[in-house]
Amino acid sequence: MAAWDELLEEFRALGGTAENIRLGQGEYGRGLFPIDPAKPIAIRVPDNLLVAAEDMVIENGVPRVGPNAKASEREKAWLDHYQREFAWGGGGADEIGQVFEMAAQLPQDLRNKLISQYRCGSWFEESSDTSVAIQFFNARSINIGERPIVMPIIDMVNHGAGANYDLRSGVALRGTFPGEIFAEYAQNDSYEYFLNWGFATQRPICPTAPARPNR
Repeated sequence: MAAWDELLEEFRALGGTAENIRLGQGEYGRGLFPIDPAKPIAIRVPDNLLVAAEDMVIENGVPRVGPNAKASEREKAWLDHYQREFAWGGGGADEIGQVFEMAAQLPQDLRNKLISQYRCGSWFEESSDTSVAIQFFNARSINIGERPIVMPIIDMVNHGAGANYDLRSGVALRGTFPGEIFAEYAQNDSYEYFLNWGFATQRPICPTAPARPNR
């Protein structure tokens, strides 16, 4: 895939690491896979390509880096291209929109109860460009300190039994995978997983406090 290879070439030039990875389709839709499953993969998003979610804006229906972000023009150009062609524009917005569409099929009184009584988040509210964008960034951010940070490339990795995020220098994933590359998104319960990412998954813990909107 020439466009993907060109994207990674510029990513590496800007300080990123992308070894032995390719885009593909798996059990959960789009994801990342090893080119050679016998060899380890390595992905590291450097600090200069990590942008706070609050510093992203929507212009002409597409996310882009806002004026408050501390990134060079070259870095902003790469990040905007990534969002336009691969993340938001490559199917990410549609994936979020589909969750809203499924929720919209429920009776309105049930949706109201899920919002108010059961605190199931904004998935059951009326869909809008703003609500889709908010959930999109919630699902593609990781908390570094107290701030949700958008993490390109690594945000393509689906949740599953796999690697853990390494936050010692930027955001990194490493490991050997026989098939699709997976990462455990967070040490949250099933309820919080649904609030953040719009899917339910079996977890070994139960909720002990009101869920936070981001991991």
